[in-house]
Amino acid sequence: MQKPRLAWWDTLSGFPLPGHSNKPRQTGYTMLLDKRLGLSETRDLLELACDYIDIIKLTFGTSALYPESVLRDKIKLIRFYGVDVYPGGTLFEIAMWQDKLESYLQRAAELGFTGIEVSDGTIPLSA
Repeated sequence: MQKPRLAWWDTLSGFPLPGHSNKPRQTGYTMLLDKRLGLSETRDLLELACDYIDIIKLTFGTSALYPESVLRDKIKLIRFYGVDVYPGGTLFEIAMWQDKLESYLQRAAELGFTGIEVSDGTIPLSA
């Protein structure tokens, strides 16, 4: 979805940054940390900036705090704007710790997440 830009802004700064490629990008990804924005805030953000956001991470374990219907709506909304979305790595770590990685991966896919984060911020992972 191409958003109109103000021509006067282009003359001032060459926005977006010169050399920054359009979507779909192979380099220069922009990731946004969502620390529990509501649906309206998410929609407002995406209407203004979806052309510049490649990935949204629902930080930490926040996606587990949403009612399921709200989480599904949020993921659908983010995907509608052509942005990938994934849950923060804390949920991956909990699944590893509880030996429930397979069910976690299935659930993440079933909810519509386009990826997951593998992290070791809470528990150590061996190579």
